[in-house]
Amino acid sequence: MKTLSKKILKFLLFFIAFLITTEIFAAPDIKINNAWIASTEEGDDMSHEIKIDHDKTFEFKSGGSHLMLMDFKGPLKAGQKVKITLHFKDKKNQPFDKSINAIIK
Repeated sequence: MKTLSKKILKFLLFFIAFLITTEIFAAPDIKINNAWIASTEEGDDMSHEIKIDHDKTFEFKSGGSHLMLMDFKGPLKAGQKVKITLHFKDKKNQPFDKSINAIIK
C-alpha cells in the first residue's frame, strides 16, 4: 500500500464540485481517505466524496484528505510526473472529469 499523503497535489476548480473517484494508471485501486485525530486516538476513514469550493485550491496532504494507492506497482520518486484523472459531480449531480499532471514532491 502506498499513499500520496506526503506528496502534495494541488489543483484549482472553477465551481463547487465533489470529488467522487480517481484513476492513476499504475494503481488499479485508489481510495480517498481523510485522517482524523481525537483526544484519545487517531485514524483514517475512507471518504465517499470531497467537497471542493469555487475558486479554491484543494490540497491532498498528510494529516488530512489523501489518496491511498492500493496494489501500486513501483515507487514514486520526487520530481516524477503522474497523470491523475479525477471524476467529479457538480451540485446538479452532473458528472465531469479533470485530468492533472501532478509532480511528486
